[in-house]
Order: sequence, then C-alpha cells, then structure tokens
Amino acid sequence: MIEAKADLHLHSHCSDGLSSISEIVTEAQKIGLNFLSITDHNVINGIPELVAEVDRINQQTGRSLIAVPGVEVTLKGNRKVSDIVVLKPGRPDKEFLNFLNYLCEMRRKLSLAEVITQAGSRNAFTIIVHPGFSPMLTSVGLSEIDELGKTLSPSLLKNVGVEIYNGSARVYSLWNNIREKAVRQVAQKYDLAMFSFSDAHLAQDIGVPCSILSVRSITPKGFAEAFEERKITTQKSPAISPVGWVKLNWNLVKARKRFKKVYPERT
Repeated sequence: MIEAKADLHLHSHCSDGLSSISEIVTEAQKIGLNFLSITDHNVINGIPELVAEVDRINQQTGRSLIAVPGVEVTLKGNRKVSDIVVLKPGRPDKEFLNFLNYLCEMRRKLSLAEVITQAGSRNAFTIIVHPGFSPMLTSVGLSEIDELGKTLSPSLLKNVGVEIYNGSARVYSLWNNIREKAVRQVAQKYDLAMFSFSDAHLAQDIGVPCSILSVRSITPKGFAEAFEERKITTQKSPAISPVGWVKLNWNLVKARKRFKKVYPERT
C-alpha cells in the first residue's frame, strides 16, 4: 500500500480564497500532496483551471498529483444552513460539472440527504465539513449526522465522510477540541469516513492538516477504494501561536469580504 497525502477542502480566489489556483497547485506539489481538491464556495468556475494546472505541474515534475474536482455547497433548506463538499476524483465530464452547478443553483432548496443521495447515484463522494459548530459557522449539527446515519442506506453512507480536524477551526481553541471528539464519536457510530483538511484560504496554509490515504495506486480508483474501505488516517491540527491566530483570523475576514463583493449572489 502507498501512503498518499490528500487535502480536499480549501479555497481559491474563485470564491473566498486569497491565492490563485496556480499558486495552490504549485504549493501542493511542493509539500508532496497526492490528491488535491479546490472546493470553492458555491462556484465551479475554477475546476477547468485546476485540471489544467495539475496536468502542467505533473508534466514539469514527473509526479502524479491527482485533481479531485469538487465544490463546497452551502445549503439553506428547511431554515438550516450547512456546508457539504461534493467531489469526484479524475477528469470531470460535462455531466458531472452540470451536476455540481445544479447543486450550487439549487442550494437554497436541497436538503443534506437529497445532496448525498443525488451525489451517490453519480458515484460521487460527499464530505460534511466543519460539523458541530452551529450556529457559529455554516455547520451541520451532530444530531443531523445522527439522523442521516439512521435513515440513509449503507450503500449511500459508504460514500459519505466527515471532516474531524479542520485547520481554520483552530481559531476556536478549546471549544474546537471538544467538538472534534464529539464529531469523531458520531462518525464512528455509523462508520463514516473520517478526514482532516486545511480549509485553507491561502496557498501557504494548505495541507495543515491533511489526510493520509492508504491506496493501492495514486489514481482516481485508488482514491475511491481508500474512501470506501475507510483506509484513512487523520492528522490533528497543529497548535497555533497567538500571532498565528491573529493572522488566520484576519485572512478569514478578508476572504469572506472578498467573496461577498465578487459573488454576492452565491453567498
């Protein structure tokens, strides 16, 4: 088995990130990532550039960085606001891109269960990101995950993951440690895939933390097998200094302001 590094939750200047896709892909190659997804908020216009930049960096370096096209959708149905990442490794076809765009456009009407069901029917994967923070963030509550575990079929749940550790969540300090433990418990209860991602808004922050996938090959198929077989090791977010805390907070504020200005209809 190969130990492959994956960061599948981060943002570019196409939404509320502060770095270009080229900068992100270059940094991913530098730190040795094997699977990379740029999950911009409610927009998919960066996916073609991600695929092209990954092709470019692989040709230059001879490495096998795999693009995992996806999006972070902010659902606003049933008076609840929650974020979920939908992604699928490999070169995206027009049908999958249309599906992601449909999710973005219908996000105020779709429920969490509907997104998971529709993604599963297309062999795509869903990851519930920064859960358990509500109402501080656009976050799925632990009771909602529990309800999904009770009502969705095992065949659907095999393609569902939960983000245990989130790099940006370090700004919440002690409360975040309590949250992480509670999220892990509910994920284990229903055998959901468990991940750790950076939620980076700057290229220099990607991979902090990342997930380690035990794969047979660094390919889309290898990714899918590791996800379904739960061959994933999480990494706890490293401690953050007071200065780092201030910088991270400030970057998040700038990122959110930028997205509201550039894409007001998608916030």
